[in-house]
Amino acid sequence: MRPGVVYRLYSKDLHERFFQFDMSEVQRTPLQETIVQLKAVTERGSDLDKSVVDMLENLIEPPNMSNINKSFEILYDAGMIDDPCDDGRLTPMGRFSSGLSVGIQLSRLISLGVAMGLEEEVCLIKLQPQSSRSLSFSLILSNTPLPPSIARLQF
Repeated sequence: MRPGVVYRLYSKDLHERFFQFDMSEVQRTPLQETIVQLKAVTERGSDLDKSVVDMLENLIEPPNMSNINKSFEILYDAGMIDDPCDDGRLTPMGRFSSGLSVGIQLSRLISLGVAMGLEEEVCLIKLQPQSSRSLSFSLILSNTPLPPSIARLQF
């Protein structure tokens, strides 16, 4: 700390009600991606002989158990694990997704695209601008010719 003047755009009363520290990321974000990464490490035969739940519970600020259970259910529903609990093992899609380091929904989209031989199309879908109108809807409305990678698909 150094001497000086601090200008804040809120009242002193509001400042005193702030938390001293931010909540840890593991407590405020979904755990699906973390669980897939931990399962990938433990299933590769590493020296870790702990379960994913044990590892998460041993963190300095462990996540809520209900968040962990909900994440297992989401991963099971997405086809990433074969059982919606700590005993569940990664499916082939889960193992593939563990190496992508993207969100679960996007890794599922990429996995399914690769499995169907639609890698280019999946990349094009992902790269489209996040707008209220989809790429295909915009192309249909404007009568613009489809790009060659999409033109061969039958809708």
